[in-house]
Amino acid sequence: MRRGQEPIHVVGDNVQVIEQHRRRKTPTAPHLKPIHWRCRRMTTRMMIQGWHHQSRDTNLMANQLANMAIDGGSSRQARLEGDTTVRQHWEHVTRYMEADLAPWIVNMENTAQEDAVAASQSGRRQEMGRRKPGPGRRGS
Repeated sequence: MRRGQEPIHVVGDNVQVIEQHRRRKTPTAPHLKPIHWRCRRMTTRMMIQGWHHQSRDTNLMANQLANMAIDGGSSRQARLEGDTTVRQHWEHVTRYMEADLAPWIVNMENTAQEDAVAASQSGRRQEMGRRKPGPGRRGS
């Protein structure tokens, strides 16, 4: 783990792209290979916890970003801290963020709770196997 870095989950709306990255499989289309490898080099430096698919109809923020890129003819990156002009430009995108992420976060919280319960139960079983013999118990 790199210092100060936390694991992240990558969520995308293209099943094929998500599966290619999950399985570390290069696309067959020649024009996509450089993009794939650039992404792959970048993600190997990150702590990717998982690759997850979320359909476009429940991912309105990504849909809005894709429409902006298509309409504008290019993609953009921006930091939202402090710059009010940038913030106004991106406001119609960020308003979808909470609604898009809410079901995914609930699902991840439920999965984390299930994992914690399973680990707890597994730990108890291991702990019971390590107990010292007491009164009425036989040692092995």
